[in-house]
Amino acid sequence: MKKLLVLGLVAVSTLIASSKPVHAGTAGRGMVYSADGYANVRSAPNAKILRRCPNGSIVFTETGYYYKGWLRIFSDQCGDGYMHESQLVYPEANVQFISRDGYTNVRSTPNGRIIGQIATGRTAEVYLRKGEWLMIVSDDYSISGWVHQSQVE
Repeated sequence: MKKLLVLGLVAVSTLIASSKPVHAGTAGRGMVYSADGYANVRSAPNAKILRRCPNGSIVFTETGYYYKGWLRIFSDQCGDGYMHESQLVYPEANVQFISRDGYTNVRSTPNGRIIGQIATGRTAEVYLRKGEWLMIVSDDYSISGWVHQSQVE
C-alpha cells in the first residue's frame, strides 16, 4: 500500500510539473518599455497589481517560466512578480563608446536632457533604436538612457 501511494504521488507530481508551459526564450534580462511609461508588476499572471515599474527598468526573468505571455520577473527596481512579455524589450546588440571627448552624454530621451555620462571604452547593450538614437544600458547596469549612434561602434 505504501509503495502504491508513493508511486501515485510521483505520478501526480510529474503530471503537475509537466503541465507548466515552458518557453525556451524567457531566461535572461529585459528592459521595461511601454507606451504608458510603465509596466504593471502583478502577484500572478493577470492578477492583482502590486506596483508599477517605470520604463528603462531592468528586469530578470525566471528560467523556464512562461505562461500565456506572462513571465516571472525579479528586479532591484521593481521587485518580484509577474509581467506580460509585451511590456519588455531585449538586448539587440553590444556597443563600445568611442567619443574623443573621453565620455558620451546619456540622455533621458533622444536629444533630451543629459542624465549622466559614460566613459570612452566602456560597453553597453542596445535595447531600442529611434532614428540615429540608441536606448542603452551600461555594462555594469549603472545607467540607462539614450545616446547618439555616432558615439559608439
